[in-house]
Amino acid sequence: DEDDGGMAGETFTDYRPAKLSIGPPHPDPIVETSSLSAVQPPEPTYDPKIKDELQCLKTLSCLQIETLVYACQ
Repeated sequence: DEDDGGMAGETFTDYRPAKLSIGPPHPDPIVETSSLSAVQPPEPTYDPKIKDELQCLKTLSCLQIETLVYACQ
């Protein structure tokens, strides 16, 4: 319950990349607001040339790979 008339409930949810499924889970807990999690991100159009290496070596987490893909498109 919130004292100032705010709404009680889930404010944050665990973040998981919605459109990409490569890479290991991120080692730290990552959250986003529940309202933001209800919005779907755009489809990624960039296909990293090192995708196989990223998947095999597991040096970047799925969250870091998602950031890389969206930054490069």
